[in-house]
Parts: sequence; structure tokens; C-alpha cells
Amino acid sequence: MNAKHLTNPVTFTIELDDLGWLHNFLTEESLHAEIDHEEVERLHTDVAIRTAKAVLSKEHDRMTKIIEALDEALAADDKREALARKISATLPVALQTSDEVVAAMEEER
Repeated sequence: MNAKHLTNPVTFTIELDDLGWLHNFLTEESLHAEIDHEEVERLHTDVAIRTAKAVLSKEHDRMTKIIEALDEALAADDKREALARKISATLPVALQTSDEVVAAMEEER
């Protein structure tokens, strides 16, 4: 994952389920912004069309940026969970091996 330079970083805590919901919501709203951008041609003046397109494009770009950040956060959580499962699976084996080493050392005394 590439570290992005942020000018005003903010950290907040949110439940993983809520993070998934927010991601889905923003993805859906982003799609609506694309549709709105296509339908803006129905406006009657060129100035209104250009202004609406510029606003919708900016909104879509911002939502896309946030969605990508949420994707990264969700992927990082998946990686942490996979690593935790690997550690949990190997821990009993490591503890058993450790106990065997201690027992062998005590036998040598």
C-alpha cells in the first residue's frame, strides 16, 4: 500500500460494519452523481450546464477519493484478520515446541 501525503489528516474510529456501510453508500451516491452528470444536458442554458457539470464532476471526484481510502482501510483490516488467524493457528504449535524444549533442558540437568 502506498503511503499518501495528506495535508490535513484526521483519524476517527468507526465500527467495521459502519465502515462497510459508508463505503457502499458513497459508491451508490457516486453512481448517482455520474447519472446526474449525464442528465445535466436537460438544463436550458450553456452556463447552467457547464456549472452543473463542474459541480457534479467535483463531487464525483471527491467521493471517488474517499471510496478509494475506504477500500484501503477495508483491505488493511482483511490483512490484519488473516495475519491474526495465522498467528492463532501457529501459536499452539509454538507453545508445544517451547514446552518440549524446556522439558528437554530440564532432563539434561
